Amino acid sequence: MEVDVDESAEMRDGQEIDRSVTLHRDIGPCPEDGLVITADNITVDLNGHTIVGDPTARDGRCKAGIVLRGVRGVTVRNGTVRGFDAGVAIMGGGGNTVRQITVEDNVNYRVVTGRNADPDDVDVDNGVLCIFGEGIAVIDSSDNVIEHNRVYRNGPLSGIALVGDSNDNLVAHNEVADNDILNQTPDGRPTTCGTGPGQGPMGRGRAVQNIGIRVEGPGADRNVIEHNRVSRSAIAGIAVHSYNTQAGTPPNEATVIRHNHVTETGKTTHQMDPHAHGITVMRMGPAFVRPPDGVTIEANSSLGNFGHGISVAGRGSRGHTVTGNVVNHNVSAGILLEGPLEPGLDGVVDSTISGNRGHNNGIDGVDGNDECGTNRWSRNRFGTVNQPCVAAEGSGSVAVPAGSVRTLSAR
Repeated sequence: MEVDVDESAEMRDGQEIDRSVTLHRDIGPCPEDGLVITADNITVDLNGHTIVGDPTARDGRCKAGIVLRGVRGVTVRNGTVRGFDAGVAIMGGGGNTVRQITVEDNVNYRVVTGRNADPDDVDVDNGVLCIFGEGIAVIDSSDNVIEHNRVYRNGPLSGIALVGDSNDNLVAHNEVADNDILNQTPDGRPTTCGTGPGQGPMGRGRAVQNIGIRVEGPGADRNVIEHNRVSRSAIAGIAVHSYNTQAGTPPNEATVIRHNHVTETGKTTHQMDPHAHGITVMRMGPAFVRPPDGVTIEANSSLGNFGHGISVAGRGSRGHTVTGNVVNHNVSAGILLEGPLEPGLDGVVDSTISGNRGHNNGIDGVDGNDECGTNRWSRNRFGTVNQPCVAAEGSGSVAVPAGSVRTLSAR
């Protein structure tokens, strides 16, 4: 089928796109959204051009450089988006592709300007205003492909995020670097971005919360994160979020994280927050916030991070597979399975940790459960472990006290 091509001479910021287009000039600076795609099965080719936002012009809801509004089968490719609250936002729909886009310096305007940053500034009647802080945001959308993109210096939330009911997405072959923007205004105040459960629209988010690739959900299932290079994120290179059992939110199940290269998480932020892990299954908050089950972490390298190389949080999370990874030179543990933290709640259970290699970490292999509980450690090559059950027979691993590593808590 021949693709219709608009010459884009009349294209403007905020324009709705309902046919295939190729850009022939840059667009912006845009005070509102850049381009809004409203039709299925079309291609938007930036043709090497740039869409630029103007954060100083915004004084309301968040804006994105390219918005896919409830569409399916759309391809966005080949250009640059910068200066918005999010570079590309896929809102509903599914089966779309974002390929060969540079999304850089997309930082929520509250951080850039300090405007509408305080809880008193939030329009409670219209809900929480701060919904973006990413390079690429996939929200309640499934079966998308996010591949071969360059994702630099976005925040304060994520480089790439899968939010809400976003299932069966593929995030592959992306370069994700320096997504370590703090959630602070120019004068150092935390903003409402990233407000946690229970805080409502009147709360403030954590200062350090930026993640390279984030599976946030709730209810984000069967997503695959593979062959990405992720460096110098803030609190995690790649993270799968926990879920709120009290609120009845669904977990993020069956995430696959494989063949990624994650380095130097926390390089610029670890002094403010030590939980700077390469790859992590998270738990954050009180006991009713639980990690998901059944995460596969396979054949990754997680090197030189300022927290753990790989951390799997407890509270009864189960059925994880951690196999064939290389974890070296991480400040805390190479691989950590968290033990019990609260009465009546187990640590990580029924999980398999095999064929991994780790050296020159704070401690190379750590299981926080007595005698490893129901977890199975085998064929790993570690220099140091926190208890004998973590070491393979004849491996020569040395058991050392857990207190010799800087921090053994996962988040």
